[in-house]
Amino acid sequence: MKTLILSCNTGQGHNSCATAIKEVYDREGECCVIEDALRFISPHASDFISGWHVRIYRHLPTVFKFSYNIIEKFPNVTFGDKSASYKFFALGAKKLVE
Repeated sequence: MKTLILSCNTGQGHNSCATAIKEVYDREGECCVIEDALRFISPHASDFISGWHVRIYRHLPTVFKFSYNIIEKFPNVTFGDKSASYKFFALGAKKLVE
């Protein structure tokens, strides 16, 4: 069995969890790969999004919390299949399939 874990570099919590899961797979001798999901869009997009994500939650925590509250209250508007964010993140779908 092969397992792919999609993570992202937005703060390292995702990567820490992915690494912990991969360690279990490694101990069991199973194949597990961790990939940065944002890199399927482009390395520049990954670096840009990750960098700004970290800056905002470190230096503007109120803005960060407000944004999260909006996303939680209106998930279909902010990330629904007709939203700009959905269309942007879907740009990496072909590379992911490949």
